Amino acid sequence: MKKLLLIVALAVFSQGIMADEMSLLERFEVRWQDEETAAVRARQELPQSLQKKACRLQLSSPQRGKLRQQLADQVGFPIADSVSYFQGEINGEQMWRDDDWQYCRGKVTLTDEPANLANLAVRAAWTMASDLDQVQLKSLLRLSLSHQGSSADAVSLIAFLAPSERQLTYLDNNLKPEHLTLNVAQLAAAKIYFDAQRWQTTLTILKHCSTLECRRLQLQAEQEKEKQDANKAFDLGNYFSG
Repeated sequence: MKKLLLIVALAVFSQGIMADEMSLLERFEVRWQDEETAAVRARQELPQSLQKKACRLQLSSPQRGKLRQQLADQVGFPIADSVSYFQGEINGEQMWRDDDWQYCRGKVTLTDEPANLANLAVRAAWTMASDLDQVQLKSLLRLSLSHQGSSADAVSLIAFLAPSERQLTYLDNNLKPEHLTLNVAQLAAAKIYFDAQRWQTTLTILKHCSTLECRRLQLQAEQEKEKQDANKAFDLGNYFSG
């Protein structure tokens, strides 16, 4: 059952995170003019904003690959190509169009290497958890926990994989909900609080989650909280009427 739930969660991750990132490039033809100039052409009509985003993703893809290899060297095993993260700058960025191609040029640089590695590690942990042994997963989580920007997402995964009787206590002791960034981590943590009937905490966590699964759980939590509030109001009314 835990294995099945993990597979479901990873599917949510793939839809909620990667669909907004590198899989966008699957909708484009891509090419390079030189090492600092990339170009993309949409396979179907798409907004200019998406075409520009895709071009920036293509421009940053070499840095993403280097970061992935750096993480692999650090933890001692390959990182799946589907795992990607990059936070940096494109210096001297230029954008232009030529026929149906969107071009972009600039020098791509990392802004914070430790933060990039930690954020890549937590994405690898969520994506690859079902394929890793315990030692490998721990190495990714240890790195993820070392940085504030990725630690909450790592805490959520640890709680998700823990025995059910320990999940809530672990989250209460270790999670800073405001630091959650991944949709799948938000959903996993919120589900634990939902099962514990902690409706307000559930709603707080889901506030910034954009997936359909999060929205469904949010609606359920809102309904349960309304029932709870109504029961409290009824009990208070009985108290004063007595």
